Amino acid sequence: MDRVEESDASESTSEFVVVGVGVAPEECSTARQLLQTLTAELQISVVMAWSASKNVVELAEQLADTEINWLKTDRTETIRPGKIYATEIGSAIEVRGSQLIVVRPHADGDAAPIDHFFESLAKAKKELAVGIVLGGSGSDGAVGLRAISDAGGMTIAQTVETARQPAMPQAAISMGIVDHVLMPDQIAAELLNHAEHMQFASKENDGSE
Repeated sequence: MDRVEESDASESTSEFVVVGVGVAPEECSTARQLLQTLTAELQISVVMAWSASKNVVELAEQLADTEINWLKTDRTETIRPGKIYATEIGSAIEVRGSQLIVVRPHADGDAAPIDHFFESLAKAKKELAVGIVLGGSGSDGAVGLRAISDAGGMTIAQTVETARQPAMPQAAISMGIVDHVLMPDQIAAELLNHAEHMQFASKENDGSE
């Protein structure tokens, strides 16, 4: 997705798909693999949400070959198609209307930052929300995927066999609310199909050609 040209700032932020990716910092290589398969054909927005971790992972260094927009605490950013957004470990991110905001974690460290983000994404984007759970320990992301599913959005989990830490995708799959279980290199194609379908549906609803 690093080849995507910046979209016209006048484009409505309510008409495109926003994809939330929940993943452990230790699975950074899987996140990079996914991001590198996203091309200019995908006029969507991607937001990375990291699970809680006590390990030190230099995300900016490991993801240097992807054009991520790194968000700062207590700053807002308008969500735009063709962009990738992320925060550093230990921050909580949420969607408010057409804005992304990084908030300070709760006193307990916000043990489920992916669920927190997915729930806000479901509320803001409804059927235009997509939630993806990649590898990680624990079950963060599963509850948030249910919120996205209940809102009419699409849910994806990484195949357990391809995750170094399979607990997170396994927890999501076990809840029975995952639409697609895919290997990381299969996800971009599914996102393209879904984005095209949603764009067509939007045009039909608007009475466009």
